[in-house]
Amino acid sequence: MRTLESETRYLEVLRRELANVIVSDDPAKMVAAYYKAGEFEREMSASASSRVDAELDVLTERYPIYDEFDLLNVRHFIPYSDAANGCGEDAVEERYLNISKFMILRNVKAKASRPIFSEKESETLRNSMQRENDRRFRAKIEDAMITYNVARSADKDRSFEREGRAVRFI
Repeated sequence: MRTLESETRYLEVLRRELANVIVSDDPAKMVAAYYKAGEFEREMSASASSRVDAELDVLTERYPIYDEFDLLNVRHFIPYSDAANGCGEDAVEERYLNISKFMILRNVKAKASRPIFSEKESETLRNSMQRENDRRFRAKIEDAMITYNVARSADKDRSFEREGRAVRFI
């Protein structure tokens, strides 16, 4: 039982790492991946055990040991963004989904009463991604205002530089 719990925690950590990479790239991608995994969970919860076993066999063949789920292979001192640069464009989302699917299938096989993707977690995701989008939008507005103020302050007869921005009138 302890091994199963340790393996589950390991997969949760890997999934969280990948989710952070996805969010930093594009919060909309995280939402899409989350809902895709949630739909898979609903589908598998209603499926025959033979289908669940077949899906689990496919993933087990693809990832025979748990370490193979670790796409980023990140050391504690390497930023996620650096680790993700070596991955294909959709590789991070795909691995997030595969880990989620594996966790879901094990959950279904164990006849667990608590889903991996709950409505409460879905609400938390929506709120968190909205805050992230708002934060990014605010940063873009602040950046635009700095550029505007630099341009407005510039002497029209010569170039002007402030806060890392330069304006040259031609």
